[in-house]
Amino acid sequence: MEQISIPGLRQVAAISFDALPHDIRRMRIAGMTAHVAAIPAMMNIFGDSSIEWEIDADGRRSASLSFYSLEILPNGHFAFVAEDRMGNRWLVGAMEPPFPKVSVSASSGKGSADSRAILYKVEWEGTPIICNCRFPSDISLPLR
Repeated sequence: MEQISIPGLRQVAAISFDALPHDIRRMRIAGMTAHVAAIPAMMNIFGDSSIEWEIDADGRRSASLSFYSLEILPNGHFAFVAEDRMGNRWLVGAMEPPFPKVSVSASSGKGSADSRAILYKVEWEGTPIICNCRFPSDISLPLR
């Protein structure tokens, strides 16, 4: 069994399934990097956040992404892009089923500042895929 955990995410964003490329799972198997052209909706995250995945002895793959936010996701089907501390961006979700399952729970938080915190837990039958995805916070300076 292979198990990987990446704690302390820097950024998390939600992206509509329509903006994802087809056959993301096949890209993962081939070792390719997925390219997402659309700019995702950023989630302001704080507190403990992590992305984890495992491959069990039977070859089943599962991933989970958890984070706290004050933002409320609109209704719809979303995939998520999470950026780790090394700057790698991980895509959790695909255009094809099975889709990620998002569970939402309200929290009183750990202090008065995060009293309205919402804990998001995203479960997906697959492993996260390294992706190229532009965040609104990315700064690109012109070359001279």
